[in-house]
Amino acid sequence: MAIKPRIQSIPYGTAWPARFVAGLVIGFLALVPLWAGNGASGQFISPGDISREFEKLERSEDRNDFSGDAVFANFREIKMGSIRPGLLYRSRHPALPDSRSPYAAKLAQDAGIAAIVDLADTPEELAHLARSVPWYEYFLYRKSVIALGMGYDFYDSVFNAKLKKGLLFILEKQGPFLIHCNEGRDRTGFAALLLEALMGATAEEIIKDYMQTFINYYNFVPGEERYRIISRIAINHLDHISGGKGVPDIQKGAEKYLVEKTGLSRGELKALKAKLSGAAR
Repeated sequence: MAIKPRIQSIPYGTAWPARFVAGLVIGFLALVPLWAGNGASGQFISPGDISREFEKLERSEDRNDFSGDAVFANFREIKMGSIRPGLLYRSRHPALPDSRSPYAAKLAQDAGIAAIVDLADTPEELAHLARSVPWYEYFLYRKSVIALGMGYDFYDSVFNAKLKKGLLFILEKQGPFLIHCNEGRDRTGFAALLLEALMGATAEEIIKDYMQTFINYYNFVPGEERYRIISRIAINHLDHISGGKGVPDIQKGAEKYLVEKTGLSRGELKALKAKLSGAAR
């Protein structure tokens, strides 16, 4: 549906480190067949192309301009590969003081969320935010939420160390689980992409889920130029995870990435796969 005039510009430029933006072109040739098949024209996409598309992003903050509560809150179940239905969800932040958070919180409650992985906040920041959202504050009381305070340097050792904490938290708790950052877009997008790859989702499925956020927020249409350009981010993530070996290796690449980069042991990796598939409760 068309976005009405009430819009907010989305800032870009300082959120992602230059090292990551520059890395968007790494491994490009390995995945050309995939993104060409997703409606790309085959021309080179530079980090500048991606940056310019982010600078142009606009969206409405009025619920009435969106087709549903889940679209407005960027809330959805992650259901692909061997992930057990009803176990894993992703969303924008349910406790920020804005128009979208109450919808995210309500949808999370309706889904029966039992544990939350907050990628955005430090424990102190989350404690402050949760004071005004009793539902979320109860998760703090029950120690059923972990606040990781992650940045945007997705391939950095600090980011991966915090991601490991979040994955071990999932192993310790019972679902359903909610993963969120602020927008449910960048950090959540990477975490979801990695888990989807681990659990055997296809590259096409993973990219489609990554881009659903841009459809939800900014009315993207699959096949249009800006969709093709922004989807390059997900393609680069997949290529990075697979070690530059291309699409056929993304599941094995995810396993290797989680062991070598995040530091999960082989036993923890096996347990995580069992937890996400429902083989272990």
